[in-house]
Amino acid sequence: MTSVGRKPEIGVSGSSSQEAVDLVRRLLGERLPRRGEFEPIRPKPEYFLNGGVKDHWAPHFTRVPVIALNEARTWQALVPSLVIDQAVVIWSGALHDTQRLGVIDDPDHGERAAQWVKAKLDGKLNLDQLYKVMRICRFHSVNGVNQDLGPEAAVVREADRLDRQRLDDFNPGRLKLPFSEPFIAIARDLIDLTDRSYSSVDEAFDRVLDAGVALGIIRS
Repeated sequence: MTSVGRKPEIGVSGSSSQEAVDLVRRLLGERLPRRGEFEPIRPKPEYFLNGGVKDHWAPHFTRVPVIALNEARTWQALVPSLVIDQAVVIWSGALHDTQRLGVIDDPDHGERAAQWVKAKLDGKLNLDQLYKVMRICRFHSVNGVNQDLGPEAAVVREADRLDRQRLDDFNPGRLKLPFSEPFIAIARDLIDLTDRSYSSVDEAFDRVLDAGVALGIIRS
């Protein structure tokens, strides 16, 4: 991970999700993400290979960047000198799993996502952002690869791990960032409010953002 000095811990061990949200809101203040900041990543059906994979479809597409952007700004609140590209965070958080062929045993989905980004996002991001999003998507699915991809990748990976609470294999011991503890409860509540069937990607996207506003991690 990119060195930014000692990363302070924030802990709310055993606390409720409301206590966790209150802590994040105090840290972020006016930097709490606004709903409109996620509008550029509003999904379209064609974003998802073969219509998408159930556990990695539009709700996951939206929850990961919501949590990742909150984590990015929490990190910056604790380390003010840290530079994190917010566009890279939300685009890579959203797109990393869109080219999956199945839930498991698809090690090439990250490379497919990287190539999709190259083909479809040119013009929406500058070249540096495009390159970063491609790299985060590419190495997301390569087990055992220890790449220094910067803080953007770190918060996206962490948010992706936190969203694994929707599955049966979430392991809090795999979390890497020392300020992630409050986000366990926050991510769990966001999943509980949004892990259901939707008639369209638009509906799923809007319901996740609605839930984020209701929880207090997004400003309307």
